[in-house]
Amino acid sequence: MSSQPVKVKGRCLPTLDDLVEMLYTAATSSLGWDEFLQAVVEASDSRSARMLVLNADADQVTSSVQWQIDPGYHQRYVDYYVNTCPWRPELRQKPPGRLYSTYTDFSCPQPDYYRTEFFHDWAGPQDIHHGACGTFYRDGDQTLQLLVQRTRRQGPYLAQDMRLLNGLIPHLQRAAMIQRQIVACEGLNRSVSVAARLAPLPFLLFDEQARVVHLEPAAEALIHQDSRLHLNHDRLTLGVPHQGPRLNHLIRQAVRAAQGHAWATAGGLIHLEARGVRPLNLLVAPLPPEAKAFHLCPYPAHAALFLHDPAQTRQVDQGLLAELHGLTEAEARVAAELVTGASPGQVAELLGVTDHTVRTQLKAVFRKMRVSRQADLVRVVVTGPAYRRSVGLPGFSLSPPD
Repeated sequence: MSSQPVKVKGRCLPTLDDLVEMLYTAATSSLGWDEFLQAVVEASDSRSARMLVLNADADQVTSSVQWQIDPGYHQRYVDYYVNTCPWRPELRQKPPGRLYSTYTDFSCPQPDYYRTEFFHDWAGPQDIHHGACGTFYRDGDQTLQLLVQRTRRQGPYLAQDMRLLNGLIPHLQRAAMIQRQIVACEGLNRSVSVAARLAPLPFLLFDEQARVVHLEPAAEALIHQDSRLHLNHDRLTLGVPHQGPRLNHLIRQAVRAAQGHAWATAGGLIHLEARGVRPLNLLVAPLPPEAKAFHLCPYPAHAALFLHDPAQTRQVDQGLLAELHGLTEAEARVAAELVTGASPGQVAELLGVTDHTVRTQLKAVFRKMRVSRQADLVRVVVTGPAYRRSVGLPGFSLSPPD
């Protein structure tokens, strides 16, 4: 892997300069990682190569890209064999920032490797006998590794091979930092766009640490005016103490859902009331996770907090609500009144019916709208197309990804 072209069987192998150029192209466009790995394989006379994004303990693969590894075998590696590899425990202890030869830099001798389950069931059938592997980037929650493999015929990676491969490591580290910055900005912009489409309400966005990372202007104005909401150093706190822990719990739960976990139970509503101050609903919702493309650093997960003022000039289109969810006219009327923050008893008094009638209708509404709590009912209504401004601006449906 020199800086001068080397011809093998009439064709020029990639040089180190070629690989570096391909590396930064992939890092800044999120495309071309497989072409980069192909070039690494060719330049180092290897069989195959992989880049793995793992968790902080480096025992679980969260995403990856590979060249000349059978997809079925790779999935088996991700599901199980990653932790049967005889070199992995020792690799976790080795300093990051370089690659290591499995032949010269690990304590497992080659004969012992051939007796392992990993070789017998996974590596051997693919003619993988030697490797060069290492962690080139690590932060608090993820580990990035490059692994290159050779067949028995190609032989082990020796000192000269490792010097050539390790020439890529500083560039891989810079590429990881560059892509982290690009993906963070791009991910936030996408989350803002998604939240703006989900509901015609003022909103804030929170990151995985429950910090405010985006404050929509209307939400900023509302927070400034409402004594129950306090924003200080990117942290939102409530002037209603017993509701603060619940808000933090809902935000963290929603962020976890945005990462692809437990969508159905994520999010919720907090109803704030205080003497002399009009009610305010806080609706927490996960934002749909991004489609999985390979990134050295994944898109950040965000949760949205929508601020719903029941006194604003918005209304529920009861006819559309009934059509969307198969409600009767009476059931749609009850659901619409509950959006204002009224209790079932207050709805009964307003509509001139008994509490029993309202509660019976409410059970039917819950069943038809597939919710189990009034908070979920309000969330579904105010973030759906039946919730409109008085001038007719439509809302948008909030639903998990397919």
